[in-house]
Amino acid sequence: TGHRIIISQTPGSGVWMFFSKTDESLKGTIIEFVQYFDNANLGETRKILRKHTSSPPPKVDESLYQKEIIFHKKDKERILSTLSKLKTVTGSDYLSRRGILESTFRHHKFHGQILSGYNNAVVFPHRDALGACGYEINKWDEINSKSFKSFPKYGEKSLWVSNIPPSPDKIIFLESPLEALSYFQLFSHKLDDAILIAPSGSWSPAVSELMKNIIDKYCLDICEKFIVVSAFNNDKGGKKQSDILQNIVAES
Repeated sequence: TGHRIIISQTPGSGVWMFFSKTDESLKGTIIEFVQYFDNANLGETRKILRKHTSSPPPKVDESLYQKEIIFHKKDKERILSTLSKLKTVTGSDYLSRRGILESTFRHHKFHGQILSGYNNAVVFPHRDALGACGYEINKWDEINSKSFKSFPKYGEKSLWVSNIPPSPDKIIFLESPLEALSYFQLFSHKLDDAILIAPSGSWSPAVSELMKNIIDKYCLDICEKFIVVSAFNNDKGGKKQSDILQNIVAES
């Protein structure tokens, strides 16, 4: 990965910690080390570490539970620093496993919006009104033979957006960046002037406002010709997302 990593055990507490000698922002416990470099969620991290300790699942003393909620501080500089080190994807086993052709993910519409992460992960940057604010990590779990995704706790979940053509004629909203790629693969001949946007699942009122502002921006310029397309999944969640989008469009 290009990092020089130091791992050590803290005297007294016995807690294993790590830090990077090449990136001051990259440091933490051994749990965070596995989560970062293996792109693993907490449950998967436990499984990975348990192999090295040969210990059974721990029994936790309820008195040790956190009594108050601690909110993680957002760190936009860390987000920007991480994204600046990642390159546009040129080949991806993960995307190939998901049925996405190289001609699709290497299309100019997605240049810079699909990045190669660590350990063969695929990273989709999220943006708010001020620019990059977070990112979605997608990776194939070899152990369980399934895909999983995660978001860094220090980032904001907002919108993934394809590159914007000079004269856009439509915005297509989809649930996830991966589904945006699938949609483009099916209908690319109709999407030269389209903008593809994905919130990666459910979204907050702040993201609804961002979606409204994006629609307003293009509708004001070319309202008679501009089209907003709801291409969410055909299930209960997708129906809810379509209803919310319909309300947003009605207010625009």
